[in-house]
Amino acid sequence: MSVSEIYETMDYGTAPENAADALAWLVDQGSRFGHFIDGAFTDARDDFESSNPANGNVLATLTQASQAEVDTAVAAARKAQPKWAKLGGHGRARFLYALARLLQKHSRLFAVLETLDNGKPIREARDVDVPLAQRHFYYHAGMAQLMESELPDAEALGVCGQIIPWNFPLLMLAWKVAPALAMGNTVVLKPAEYTSLTALLFADICVQAGLPKGVVNIVTGDGAVGELIVQADVDKIAFTGSTPVGRHIREVTAGSGKALTLELGGKSPYIVFDDADLDSAVEGLVDAIWFNQGQVCCAGSRLLVHEPVADRFYAKLRARMAKLRVGDPLDKSVDVGALVDPVQVQRVTDMVAANTSGEVFTAGDIPATGCYYPPTLITGMNPADALMQDEIFGPVLVSTTFRTPAEAAFGPITEPTLDDIDDKVAVDYSARDADGTRRIYDPLRARVTLLGLEKTLALDMAIYPMVSRMQQIGMGADADEFERIAHKAELRMAEISGTIERAIGRVINPDSGDQVADLLFGELKLPPGHMTPAGKRFATDDKVLESLASEHAVVRMILDYRESSKIRGAFALKLIPLIDGGRIHGR
Repeated sequence: MSVSEIYETMDYGTAPENAADALAWLVDQGSRFGHFIDGAFTDARDDFESSNPANGNVLATLTQASQAEVDTAVAAARKAQPKWAKLGGHGRARFLYALARLLQKHSRLFAVLETLDNGKPIREARDVDVPLAQRHFYYHAGMAQLMESELPDAEALGVCGQIIPWNFPLLMLAWKVAPALAMGNTVVLKPAEYTSLTALLFADICVQAGLPKGVVNIVTGDGAVGELIVQADVDKIAFTGSTPVGRHIREVTAGSGKALTLELGGKSPYIVFDDADLDSAVEGLVDAIWFNQGQVCCAGSRLLVHEPVADRFYAKLRARMAKLRVGDPLDKSVDVGALVDPVQVQRVTDMVAANTSGEVFTAGDIPATGCYYPPTLITGMNPADALMQDEIFGPVLVSTTFRTPAEAAFGPITEPTLDDIDDKVAVDYSARDADGTRRIYDPLRARVTLLGLEKTLALDMAIYPMVSRMQQIGMGADADEFERIAHKAELRMAEISGTIERAIGRVINPDSGDQVADLLFGELKLPPGHMTPAGKRFATDDKVLESLASEHAVVRMILDYRESSKIRGAFALKLIPLIDGGRIHGR
């Protein structure tokens, strides 16, 4: 066989991650866990099992929290909270830095345990979930140090009851716990019953970090335990999970005085325009829907393709799907792992089986045993079909086409498309013409808009907050207190930018001296006396603009934009050194 023949026929070899350390940690705990309350683990009971969804092996037995145990956890948190708050931001930051570094130290253990318990590919746990959890604690350690100077009137709420889902167990814990602790709150957290093990490992590193007793309390169990936490004597409920449960929590907490944040489900669209780079759009879509087996609240699970490129795009997508590798999540060459539990596999199976529309394409062979479901594409759907409306929360992509941007946004006269869906968490676009896509994202109501940058969240990425139907997809933010200043400035910048665009008929960056010069000297036709001494560019520093603001409304808008931009920039500059310096200067 020639080298070229070998090259054409060879496949990826297996690259299994060694799970010995994670399994040894479970054995060291007796493979039985109680709750973590007031700085120590309680006696374990064999109330329910936590299994590996890839093979069904039981990993550990866990304890279902009782009313008394939840009350004890809340009482421990209530007792610890005043002292924790009195430590001050710098005192609390020392512990948050310690937790962040312990997450780094034990990152491989956390990643493998997450994959064993959840079924996600080890590459995702190792390269996404665990590093982001670490950074979240570093970030909020820095925020804690800024509290007294940047949020002088802010006060801790008290005890936070926190209920997290099974799709990102450790990362959701970090999202909930880190900002609450940084602000001076204490927590009672309930992980999902399917995926409690990394939360219990986190309890172990809380002990290693010397975290004061009662600051973090973790109780395990099913939804009934979550209901007990919602009804408990806590000051805030933070919930991430399904939309129906979120609605129920909103109803039962109404009038109670409890603060509430909800992050709920979604049916987010992925929109491909005819001028898009189709190969890049395919790769973005692979991450949008098959990352974490599609078990993501903002998964791009509803594909809308511009009709002129639909056939070509579908052909490229099917070819790419055929190369996805489905199998053992601990294999580093695997793209798609196992769904979290047989219950979830059955739910996805039943939803797809009930559908009678479109053409179904499935990719790849799946293992004979374990909670696997093949990557699936259903094309030719009607926007009103149930699968186009309802969240599947699995590796299933449904698709339809559109003729114009307006049709994608609002649909034909009698059919719902984007604007009639209540649970858009995110809207993803793939197009070369960013200005053109404004025609579609301006009217839409979504939490975030990702412009050709699928899920690559970074500080300066083009993320545009939208007015959302919060009662459907959630309300509030867990890092609310810290991000309020910067977020308010960003919203003001977006508002002013839109006003300037409507006034002059095009988009400009008010922070750009050249773009402002082109506007003022070109379109407003200011006299040459306002040019720089060199006579080549217009002087666009704030001092010069102030002298023109009374005569030109657009100039006043530019100055207002720049003021908000300075606020946001100053906030970020103060924070970043604290995040990076925490590795050296923290506790």
